[in-house]
Amino acid sequence: VDPCNLFVKNLDDTIVGTSEDLQKLFEAFGAVASAHLATFNESKISKGFGFVAFKDPMDAAKAKEKMNNSLVGRKRVFVSYAERKE
Repeated sequence: VDPCNLFVKNLDDTIVGTSEDLQKLFEAFGAVASAHLATFNESKISKGFGFVAFKDPMDAAKAKEKMNNSLVGRKRVFVSYAERKE
């Protein structure tokens, strides 16, 4: 588990439709190193999940605590630490 990298799911695509939207949503908690919103290849429509990497693990912990189970648009988002696929 990477303490800087968060997995975010159940995103409302009317609020978070691009990786930039995802980054803006989490920038309030600290410096974001990268943000990636999973999208369908052809349509570029959101799959409803993504990843946010912070530069500082303390900022990631703060974002996880504040954003997990919070309402963003019409949906309750879930935030956890991202796990690497083996």
